[in-house]
Amino acid sequence: MRSALFCAAVCGYAALASAASFSAARNQRAGSTGSGSGSAASCPKESKYRTVVHEFVDGQAEAFWANMGVQANFQAFLAQNAEDNVHLHYFLPDTSGKKVNCLWETSSCWSDTEFQTWVDGPRGPGQGVFVNTPYLANVGAYLPATGFNDDGTPSGVPIPAGAAPQGSVYWVEHHFLNETVAAPWLANLPNWNQADYNTANYAIGVANPQFILKHPDSPSAMCVWETKEVMTPAQFQAFIDGPTGPGEGVFNNVIHETAPGGVMPATAFPASSDLAKATQDAKAVLAAAQEELAACSTLCDRAAAQAKVDAAQSDVDAAEAAEAAAAPTPAPTPPGSTAPASAVTVSVAVLSVAVAASMATVL
Repeated sequence: MRSALFCAAVCGYAALASAASFSAARNQRAGSTGSGSGSAASCPKESKYRTVVHEFVDGQAEAFWANMGVQANFQAFLAQNAEDNVHLHYFLPDTSGKKVNCLWETSSCWSDTEFQTWVDGPRGPGQGVFVNTPYLANVGAYLPATGFNDDGTPSGVPIPAGAAPQGSVYWVEHHFLNETVAAPWLANLPNWNQADYNTANYAIGVANPQFILKHPDSPSAMCVWETKEVMTPAQFQAFIDGPTGPGEGVFNNVIHETAPGGVMPATAFPASSDLAKATQDAKAVLAAAQEELAACSTLCDRAAAQAKVDAAQSDVDAAEAAEAAAAPTPAPTPPGSTAPASAVTVSVAVLSVAVAASMATVL
């Protein structure tokens, strides 16, 4: 049963063999969150991550998107995050236009009060724009690579380029139905193997890049899921509730379909883009030219063969440069916007009045 394999949060939960031990461990950790002035190593690394549900205050969404959808403004916000010692990993607006799920990391051990003050304040994602509900990650959470070095300085890890996946992305609130079903699920966690879990997921066309067992207020989980093929909400709900999901009959799974244009996890199912295909083709031409030059003897024109190699190498360099230039961190676009696909994968156009107007029909 796949529930024995689930979820990349489990490494730190090998000792949680019952709901009682889970509750005791949870309560013990409740006061372990350090302060923002503490050393970078004074708390578990997971305790520097928070998944946050940002819910728009009525009437605030349109202005938010009009501002944050501008590439320069979004890049300025990311630079400000670095100054504040926070790092944005994901920005996942749902298709309702009412909520955004973000994964934030701090350079050191911020208390819940410190983080809430920051996220609600003038240097957060939008003072007065959102009702912000953060959930601190528990020990053993499955998370993207840290954005900070051991001393708390930025590591330079890039924010995901946000290229739209070929399938779908959902963020999910997994709520244990009750402790009776939670206990055996938690008891199975020591049997979990990440490689087997990933292999089983990939085989059915899904990936689970984030799992956070919420800390310390409840044993519910917050996950991000990607599908290889597009799944409607009904199809994804059937998967997540079913026998190949994280625990059939264990969770009440509240799903949120992610709108295109957010800052997505690095895709587990990359599609071959036109630029990638151009690079691949250029490399094939270069390989053929190199073989021709290697086989060239005194009976052939080596200068001409070398010129073909040089030209092919130049084409490869140009194709690789174009591919690299086509993957900046894009500004997010609002759910329901009509921004072209190129605005997500190559560059982000300034949100026009027409896009802002379209938001009024979504919200």
